Amino acid sequence: MNQVDYVPNPIQDKIILDITALITSKLLVAEGGWICLHGETLSGLTTILYRLCGKRLFGVQSPWLFKMAALPNLIGVKGALLHAMRLPNDMNGWPSATIIPGFLGDYLMYSQNKVMLIDDFHIVQRLGSADRQQFRNIIQELIRPPYSLIFVLSGNFASLQSMSRDWPSFVAEPMLKIKKFNSSNHVQVFSNEVLEQRAPKLLSLYGHELVSFDNAKDILDLTKGYIGEILMFICLLAREFQAGEFYNAEPGIFDRASSRYRVRHD
Repeated sequence: MNQVDYVPNPIQDKIILDITALITSKLLVAEGGWICLHGETLSGLTTILYRLCGKRLFGVQSPWLFKMAALPNLIGVKGALLHAMRLPNDMNGWPSATIIPGFLGDYLMYSQNKVMLIDDFHIVQRLGSADRQQFRNIIQELIRPPYSLIFVLSGNFASLQSMSRDWPSFVAEPMLKIKKFNSSNHVQVFSNEVLEQRAPKLLSLYGHELVSFDNAKDILDLTKGYIGEILMFICLLAREFQAGEFYNAEPGIFDRASSRYRVRHD
């Protein structure tokens, strides 16, 4: 998978940071933690944050953590793991014996704000017992405080719950705590809530009108209320807005963003 260059965009930065802060406050306020989310509805968030933060990952003061160690011995699932973690399928730069790359070790040691996103976490079910234990050990090390938040985006959350007796309490307990996300309906309600809070604020962002309240309803219709899709659309909107000279809003920005958006959920 090709890496996506980060292009500075203050509008997009503001929107994504605000939404991420909102999600964080909704889910967890603690020194450290592990969060399991029902993932198809949130998978877009992974890609959006990667595109936003792709060039900010290598400094120890970076506010985002988006890279995780590959497991060199997992031949059968290595490609799937790399895809899920949004890493290029080429690990020549990482010594095969290195579980946590040097820059990641420095990041974990010095950065004050750590956010990890792992998509499609259900693929760990394909691992054998030894590889699964190794994977658990790495995760346990990575989630030690003061890590602020970890998203686990699982496309098959229900089947993970049946594994709980095979997993340590750091995984099993949060599965019981995040009850509000135990159905897609609950996730959609939360997604709608995010849009209702964020879309009207776009009206006054930087003093330019971006979307009307009618447009906000259209966004819900287009995205089916999925937060990942909402974020994708908002980023398209921000790109169209940024294209205007000196951030001057132009007629048709919403229509252009709508035409570029590709519906993924029927």
